[in-house]
Amino acid sequence: MATLTRPKNHDLGDQLSSNNHTNVDEEDSRHRGINFFLPAFSALWLAEEDVGQDKLIADLVSGVVEEDSPHIEMVLEDGQLVPESDSRDSESPPDPLKQLIRCFQRAATSEESQAAPIHDDNLYIRFADVMSQSIHIEEEDGDDGDDAEIDQAQKEEQSQALRAEQGVLADRGAAIMCLMYLSASNGEPNDMVARTLELGIHLLSGGNVDIQRMLIEYLQLKKDVRFFTSMAGLMNKCSVLNLEMFERQIKAEGLGMGAELASGGNQNLNDADFTCSLFRFLQLTCEGHNLDFQNYLRTQPGHTTSVNLINSTVDYLLRLQESVMDFYWHYSSKEVIDEGGKEYFLRAIQVCSQVFNTLTESIQGPCVGNQMTLANSRLWDAINGFFFLFAHMMEKLYKNSTQLELLREFLNLQKDMIVLMLSMLEGNVLNGPIGKQMVDALVESQPSVEKILKFSDMFLKLKDLTTSQAFQDFDTNRDGWISPKEFQRAMESQKMYTVEDITYLMMCTDVNNDGKVDYMEFTERFHNPARDIGFNLAVLLTNLKEHITNDPRLEKIIEKAQTLLEYFDPFLGRIEIMGSSKRVEKIYFEIQESWLEQWGKQQIRDSKNSFLFNVLQDDGGDQGKLEAFINFCEDTIFEMQHAAEISSGDTDSKMERAMKQRDYFLQQSSAGEQISQTFKSGYNYGLTAASALRPENVKQTFKKISGQVRQMTWMQLLWATTLILFQCGKTFSYAAYLLLMTLFRFAYFLTSPDRTEEEEKPKAHLYTNQPILPDFHPTHLGVDAFGLSADQLPTPNAQEIPQVVTEDYTTSDEPTTTNNNKTPPNIPTPPPSGPKAPRFEIF
Repeated sequence: MATLTRPKNHDLGDQLSSNNHTNVDEEDSRHRGINFFLPAFSALWLAEEDVGQDKLIADLVSGVVEEDSPHIEMVLEDGQLVPESDSRDSESPPDPLKQLIRCFQRAATSEESQAAPIHDDNLYIRFADVMSQSIHIEEEDGDDGDDAEIDQAQKEEQSQALRAEQGVLADRGAAIMCLMYLSASNGEPNDMVARTLELGIHLLSGGNVDIQRMLIEYLQLKKDVRFFTSMAGLMNKCSVLNLEMFERQIKAEGLGMGAELASGGNQNLNDADFTCSLFRFLQLTCEGHNLDFQNYLRTQPGHTTSVNLINSTVDYLLRLQESVMDFYWHYSSKEVIDEGGKEYFLRAIQVCSQVFNTLTESIQGPCVGNQMTLANSRLWDAINGFFFLFAHMMEKLYKNSTQLELLREFLNLQKDMIVLMLSMLEGNVLNGPIGKQMVDALVESQPSVEKILKFSDMFLKLKDLTTSQAFQDFDTNRDGWISPKEFQRAMESQKMYTVEDITYLMMCTDVNNDGKVDYMEFTERFHNPARDIGFNLAVLLTNLKEHITNDPRLEKIIEKAQTLLEYFDPFLGRIEIMGSSKRVEKIYFEIQESWLEQWGKQQIRDSKNSFLFNVLQDDGGDQGKLEAFINFCEDTIFEMQHAAEISSGDTDSKMERAMKQRDYFLQQSSAGEQISQTFKSGYNYGLTAASALRPENVKQTFKKISGQVRQMTWMQLLWATTLILFQCGKTFSYAAYLLLMTLFRFAYFLTSPDRTEEEEKPKAHLYTNQPILPDFHPTHLGVDAFGLSADQLPTPNAQEIPQVVTEDYTTSDEPTTTNNNKTPPNIPTPPPSGPKAPRFEIF
């Protein structure tokens, strides 16, 4: 009899442990696979797709009841700056966003007690990015004039929406959190600082006065020196161009190591975006002429240490200018700046432009203290260096059409620098110290300034040259293209340029495949940038002339620019305003040529004369005259805009033809290029066909198709077969149609007579069988009109009566017959009754 025995306990335990180990190994392998999958999924999908991060903040605060007024009053509680109402009222419902921001604030102020450094806080970095995305700001564009005008009501709606989004975060302490994290950075640039600066830019965008006041109250209350030392340290850590590293990188590229060298460190402005964010944040703290913040950036009264961020900004600008000059000397002996150098120049220009804008915002208003700080700094050394750079880069870049993008960026940077110099003169007294220092700087850079003035004057004359009638005579077919020799003769005939100027302009021209110059595109390319920079220089010299009197050095510079000043005088508008210093100041602005045309029209002149007559007759006092003036301005602006919209539909047909012809020429390619392109296409098709016909690819394709066929049902297989047969039949039918049409066309042109032979037949043969009018002979007769004979027509002069000339179709060798009924056989017989209609000519 068999007996059943239980397995021993240790055997059962071994079995369970082995099963557990097997399950653990499977779970570990599964988790490892997931860990490999998630980063790739996040990088390829979540980072690129819009998954609604900007709506996360709105979702967090959706159920929270907000108060009417923002919490701006702050008190200290356990070392933390919190809203005053929060310390007294603890019965309000919980706010998850406020609690999260409060946690971040505590983490920023208690960094020393944390186990991990604050710059490795990935949670804060992610939420700072999400908070920035929740505030929708418009990207700034350099070409504001080309953008469509937005209605004033729409602008106001966008501004209110932006203020509401900024207030959601600022009322919960996000702005103060930014200052805390910037203070905790200790001047070390990292990803945390970059996200914090980006969040600060979004909070302050548009010049939010409430948030500016909140920030300065916190800084004054806390006396936070670390914020200013950290900002100065970040400026010192910002990189500039490094020519030595650039040359080493070029040499390394020849050895296949260029990419590794370029990716290491911030040696050549790889941190350009971070640097722009840093100075943009400082600019927005002063946006809207915030005098308190402007002064606070220069000096911090009551602090143990005062940091002058204005001087720190100038020091960085000077370092950057010197590095750009190094790159210029590197490329001065080369004809063209290559793509690598162009990329680094564009980076440096972007950062320089932002630094100029930051300095401009820190002194506008004006802020006299910051103006004097800049006047006594090394700013003038940087300006002299930039004048030299602008003059020589213009001379170099104008000669090559491939460098126009870089040239345009340099001209925009020069415009930003001149705006800074104009801001330095705001609120200055006559013959003040800042004006004298600016004259000294211009005198020191006089050769460069004169070269810039020469280029501006040279290219401004181009429009007058190309629109003159004498120049148009060289363009015989009026298509906008002339040969270089004709272009040179046209410039010589106008006597507007010297031989040196003509030689330089001919070096700037480029021709198409037919060896012709598109003079309209050439004028547009050089005239518009010259107009922009010339106008800014004219404003600077005009403003400086009013501030500094009896200075022979300045008068000499103005004498050199006299042609430029006369050119822009009709387009230079002036208004006087009452500044913050309670003094009347002149503000200059550009008057567009289209505005002058509208202003000079008869309807506008009549409105202006009517307004002046009514104002002189009206005795309503100054208030009534001011209201009448405002009403007149509003009505005139509306009339000018309406007239501009009507006239905008009128186009110049000559310009349109020339533009079409130019586009046609630009689209043409040489025979060599077409042959090369054909061979390239054929080579690519051959490679594709060879790759598709490889045995492994054919086998893989066959396996894929057979697998799909096996998975199909009978109906799907029948439908797929029908589609394939239909497509094949359609393709073969189209090919047969093309073949037959080609054969028929060949046979038709082969059998049809030559058209030139038919055109050579004399047209006189058409009139050989014309009718011989029997009753008329070569006589002059009057024409009956409206039942009256010719002599009864009421004409004052008998010579005005039209005469009829009949033609005799009889030949000299053919006798004239008296049979009036005889007509040629191919002409129908006229009706027996009614007047006969002779063939006549009126002379």
